[in-house]
Amino acid sequence: MGSNLLGHAEHPPARVSRGRVAAAAALLVALAVAWAGFSVLTRPGRVRALPFRGSVVAGSPQAPDLELIDEDGGAIRLSSLRGDAVLVMPESVCPPRCDEASPPLRLVHDLAGPWGRRIAVIDAPLGGTRPDLARLHRNVPGLHAIVATANAPQALRALSASTRGAPGARDGAADRAAYLIDPEGRLRVVYAAGVTLATATNVAHDLGIMVGQVFPGEPGSTVCL
Repeated sequence: MGSNLLGHAEHPPARVSRGRVAAAAALLVALAVAWAGFSVLTRPGRVRALPFRGSVVAGSPQAPDLELIDEDGGAIRLSSLRGDAVLVMPESVCPPRCDEASPPLRLVHDLAGPWGRRIAVIDAPLGGTRPDLARLHRNVPGLHAIVATANAPQALRALSASTRGAPGARDGAADRAAYLIDPEGRLRVVYAAGVTLATATNVAHDLGIMVGQVFPGEPGSTVCL
């Protein structure tokens, strides 16, 4: 062992053990994988894995392609609303006057805010009276589309049959249950009592999940469903 000019002994450079190098490399790899996963799962448009508050439909079946009527009186299909979360409300959109939104729908509209543009509402008028969709839409302008079913009883029976026994879809409930359909056209959630002032907040929450929004007060963790 030699000495330097100041008389101190020279020490050979310290060697880092192979074990420490391997551990550091493994840690870096784990961090990279975790970051990549986080980046993928939090991309815009991914669906939040917050739990739905309504009754979840087992298997998320494809919703029947209902015949609908737009605000101009033209015939369209449910499949034309792909990309939007769809709320089907049987006879609860505008009673007793069809030029005004019901208080529950108005609450959903207000809670949705900017992302209401990704929500389509379907009115199923069981009484046979077609709502004035143009005036109704002007009353809740934050929602993307409001349409009506061409044959409400048949449409609701088809939706009820597609829920495969989910709570709220039992016999006798189909005429008042509300249905939530995701942007891919899958039937996801049933509300047995329809959209009421008591359930409107939960309905808005579940619609927010479907369009990839964190509902106010919810954690921001996200996973694609």
